[in-house]
Amino acid sequence: MKLNVGIIGIGYIAQVAYIPTLKKEKDVKLHSLCDIDEAKLYRLKEIHNVDKIYFDFEKFLEDKELDAVIITTPNHLHTPLAIAAMEFRKHVLLEKPVSLNLFEADFLLEKKREIKDVILMPAFNQALRPDVRKIKEMIDKNLIGKIYHIECGYRKKRFEFEEVEWKEKEESGGGALFIQGINVLEILYYLFRKIPEKIISSLYKEEVEKEVFSFFKIDDISVNFEIRWDPELVRDYMYFNIYGEKGIIYLNPFKVIEKRYGKLLDIKPEIDKEESFFKISFSRQIRNFINTIKKKEKPFFEIEDAINVLKIIEKIRESSK
Repeated sequence: MKLNVGIIGIGYIAQVAYIPTLKKEKDVKLHSLCDIDEAKLYRLKEIHNVDKIYFDFEKFLEDKELDAVIITTPNHLHTPLAIAAMEFRKHVLLEKPVSLNLFEADFLLEKKREIKDVILMPAFNQALRPDVRKIKEMIDKNLIGKIYHIECGYRKKRFEFEEVEWKEKEESGGGALFIQGINVLEILYYLFRKIPEKIISSLYKEEVEKEVFSFFKIDDISVNFEIRWDPELVRDYMYFNIYGEKGIIYLNPFKVIEKRYGKLLDIKPEIDKEESFFKISFSRQIRNFINTIKKKEKPFFEIEDAINVLKIIEKIRESSK
């Protein structure tokens, strides 16, 4: 029997990642879509042959045929919609950030503890990329020796803001940390599963933060973290470089430099490249969500993991004051 899944919020990530991925899954049906943009809803209903569309999220959730929802709305709606969906006994895959702050996140945790028969899973796709998983494996095997430094960041060209106006509004959960920084911090948290004790940050903000520069330590590892909205960039650029006593790992593009026999050797790790890492990460995420609902496997990540990433973001903001 197919699982009926609906999506609320049909912006960019829903259209390029979630809808194509769901349509490839044989035991899932893209059952319904919900958004306030009527023209977009009717267009996507026609393109993807979706059974039902809704302009009202309550009517969307009241649908008794609906089993699970994916929430990809503007950030400020994530927590209230997730809580509402759980109250309607719908399983939830919740895009990042799961909440705007830790106070809000407490309500999410409380609802999860209250309604135990419903799955609440955070979107953690960056940690499901094949290259990131390979890096985790190499770190666990100590292949580059003791790690002493990490340089990581995300430089993004300016948005076409007339299309994504909410991303420059604080009340909507916009800003560089939530829009792109959270992706880098998700990888950092996945690799080491720790929250830095002390962070030093400099933050440039208009209505929302647009540039963030932070320095912190995870045990004996120093970390430089940089997020920028850069109008001069031709394309977006995320980087994550890990420096160890025996070598260096670069995430983008993925390569490893090993220190061997007094020389630096360029090593090319074996990795699945049949599809883009972006597509693979979302496919793994959706598959895990489905299998968790069907009790075939455990979730790769819990909502508490996403909240730990949120704790790092709050520490960065607090340290800049």
